[in-house]
Amino acid sequence: MLQQLRVIQQAKWFFWLLFVGAIVGLTALYTWGVVEQFQVNDDMSMTDQEAYMDMAVKMRERGYDYAGGRNRMPLYPFIQSFVYQDGVDEAFFFRGKVVNSVLSYLVLAISFLIFYRYMPLAESLLGIAVFGLTVFAYMAPYFQAEVLYYGLFFGLFVLLIELCRVPRWRLAIAAGCLGALTYLTKASVQPMLLIACGCLCLWVIWGWVHQKRGIQQSPNEKTRTKESFISLVLLIVSFLTVLSPYLLNSKEIYGRYFYNVNSTFYMWYDSWEEAKVGTAAHGDRTGWPDMPNDQIPSMRKYLETHPI
Repeated sequence: MLQQLRVIQQAKWFFWLLFVGAIVGLTALYTWGVVEQFQVNDDMSMTDQEAYMDMAVKMRERGYDYAGGRNRMPLYPFIQSFVYQDGVDEAFFFRGKVVNSVLSYLVLAISFLIFYRYMPLAESLLGIAVFGLTVFAYMAPYFQAEVLYYGLFFGLFVLLIELCRVPRWRLAIAAGCLGALTYLTKASVQPMLLIACGCLCLWVIWGWVHQKRGIQQSPNEKTRTKESFISLVLLIVSFLTVLSPYLLNSKEIYGRYFYNVNSTFYMWYDSWEEAKVGTAAHGDRTGWPDMPNDQIPSMRKYLETHPI
């Protein structure tokens, strides 16, 4: 019996030693990839890095009374603005890449903990290794919002799945707040939030229809319907509450609460060249574009000119 216990104890020590070795090895490999990519990314004009830098500088210089031109969202440049110092752009570019690289380690660590909540240790480690070495190692040393956005989006996705599976008011508030932060990083999170709200709505409607028809429901079903309704309301309210300063500012300047040049205009053009001579050339980032309404793109006009 004692010998069996010793064997089990030795196996546990071997397992944890192997796990720590895997963590150290993967971290070293990931760090090597980040450092190599750090040296490759030596041009701030590549992609939209310079635009994010310009936003961060304007935020800092204007005392944070600036939320951008509604092309890129403000949360990421807001974070980077704290490492800005008056001086050469190259120095700010370097510090920004360091901040983003450090942020990638934090995102991967938290993502691993989320994975481990739902999967065995080995699978969780493998999932993070694949994602880190094939995606983050290349994107980490860039002055861009993708690393932050992917981390927030993944966390929000898990929260919304849990909320739709078992509605809870605390989870709804957390999902609404995290959804607002994700939206402030990239506006493309909206469809996922709408799908989650739709799922909660369906359960509320299902319960309401059964009640109206006199169909007997179990106490659990009644509780689920009630919790779904409360969660839906709290999800929307918390999301809008956190976003309210940004939305009110958009309404004041652009005339719409959810104003974004990409989803409002650019996605309805056939090319960026069309957008540049369209709303982009008529001040769509400083206010509503100064052009006739019949020339402003929209989904209706796109479907009329692009029949399926």
